[in-house]
Amino acid sequence: MYSITLRSFREALAYQGFSELKNMCSFRSSPLTTKSCVLVVASMLTACGGSGGGQEVVTQIDDMNAAVGTLLATYRADDLTPLEQLPPSGTSTYRGYLSTQYGPTSGANAPRLVGAMEIQVSFDSPPEMVTGSAYDFIDEESARLDGTLTLSGGTLTAVDQSLDATFRFEGEGNLTDASGNTLDVQLAFSGDFLGEEAAAIGGDVDGSVVLNGAAPEDLAGFFISEQDTP
Repeated sequence: MYSITLRSFREALAYQGFSELKNMCSFRSSPLTTKSCVLVVASMLTACGGSGGGQEVVTQIDDMNAAVGTLLATYRADDLTPLEQLPPSGTSTYRGYLSTQYGPTSGANAPRLVGAMEIQVSFDSPPEMVTGSAYDFIDEESARLDGTLTLSGGTLTAVDQSLDATFRFEGEGNLTDASGNTLDVQLAFSGDFLGEEAAAIGGDVDGSVVLNGAAPEDLAGFFISEQDTP
């Protein structure tokens, strides 16, 4: 059981196997995100927390924890795919997870949204390279949320990969929690392709959540997704 505070995708990648915090934020000299957010991943991605969610939810959290741990251990922080090595055409599907928190409160008690995601990337269709969705969300109380977020956009930017993210896309949609509250979610993803032949995509998530029409609250976190194998 872990209770580790992670600020961004770089720190998540650097945290090897959820057992040792090492080389945090080592592969970029400036932050991927425009603000410093505190993200508690382990309390959502392990079976140690929750409030009476039942065995089905615990099993899902266990499965998600194992999958995220495998991806973070497989794709290292210095394993960026050079832009010149990306496929010139064709479409690839990536499946993985996003883990975020939102609102003014940080740490273990902050509201969180953790879910699965599927991304289709069409390498010959910028600036609309991405279609896909984020779904199966769980909140900070290990309760499920109804709804799906739509992923779109998708641009590549030829920048120094040691300094900035090269791949950006968006997400939006409405979620409904177990109490009937509506969350209007807007997401901005910024990251990079990782591994040989763009085997994965990972990066930071910024955005906002509007709860029942109230003022927007800042959201931040990270995502990691792996390419389907033929």
